[in-house]
Amino acid sequence: MTPHSLDVHHLHDVLEQQKRAYERYPVPSAKDRIDRLARLKRILVKYQDQFAEAKVYLAEAIAISQEVNHSRNLAAALGNLGGIYLKEGNFEEALKLSESDKPESLDWVFRIDFPYRLEKPAKGKLLVFATNEYQIIDETKF
Repeated sequence: MTPHSLDVHHLHDVLEQQKRAYERYPVPSAKDRIDRLARLKRILVKYQDQFAEAKVYLAEAIAISQEVNHSRNLAAALGNLGGIYLKEGNFEEALKLSESDKPESLDWVFRIDFPYRLEKPAKGKLLVFATNEYQIIDETKF
């Protein structure tokens, strides 16, 4: 087996787990959604200062990565910043990151939005950050 075939096998296993989870619990109840929002609010309030500080450092990391044309570090910094925006509920800012300037030697496209956009990028390979938070995977996109 090649390392690639192991990764594909693992992804199939994860997909099967997500399918079973969705079948058990397809749509959260209003009570569950309200509870999740309350927990999210507590986390955001508790860590708001750290999020603000992290955004400053991530902006610096993005600038440095662009300056030295290091796409892997750029993708990581953009992904982390996007994650903060998502946790804050600032979806417009998170989406803007996917449209930001890309280095000339682009080798990866990193997407963090939902619904998952799995279509092939114009150039480079595709990396999609996905969670089972929504417990929805549209297999027609594969």
